[in-house]
Amino acid sequence: MLRLSQLFLAVGSALVFWHWVDLEHLSQVFQTLTSAVSILLAAVFVRLNRGLPTLDWKVVSPTDRTAITSRLVQISLDYVGVLIVGMLVLAAIIVLGAADPEWIACLPVRWQSAISAGTGILLSIFLFRMGYVVWLDLDIIQLQKAVIDRIEEKERADKANEEKDVRAREKAADKIEAIKQASLKTDRTPVTKL
Repeated sequence: MLRLSQLFLAVGSALVFWHWVDLEHLSQVFQTLTSAVSILLAAVFVRLNRGLPTLDWKVVSPTDRTAITSRLVQISLDYVGVLIVGMLVLAAIIVLGAADPEWIACLPVRWQSAISAGTGILLSIFLFRMGYVVWLDLDIIQLQKAVIDRIEEKERADKANEEKDVRAREKAADKIEAIKQASLKTDRTPVTKL
């Protein structure tokens, strides 16, 4: 479903750019697009630098550890994909921005439309993938929250059980002390069998 959505978005962007975004007008926003794409790529680099959450991994169950680490590996691979697409977008924008405006004007209209549509496809895929990895980030945060909540619940239950055991031991010690203070003597009369 995700790939199908991405395909529809790319085709829709290509059609919009082909019909309504003239390459000459698009070249006027290349500098702004270069800055925006560069900032988004810098954000991806920052997110790639994120390590594993700071948890005491000994208290995390093996299932939860596997879930978190595999999700983090998946999201890191998706970030690499976003970086690749972003670099393609950035390269295309820089090359087209550096192109001679007279050369662009000399291109046939079909070529201009095709270049515009290609730029639209790359931009839409890049923005779609950025949105997707942001969603994955939120998903991994929810997974981390669930794991941390389970650890906290287990610690709370262990502490409650420990307090209950301490109270039971204290109560037993009090009973033993009460018995000792009562100075009860044991009756040593032999038991007769009938």
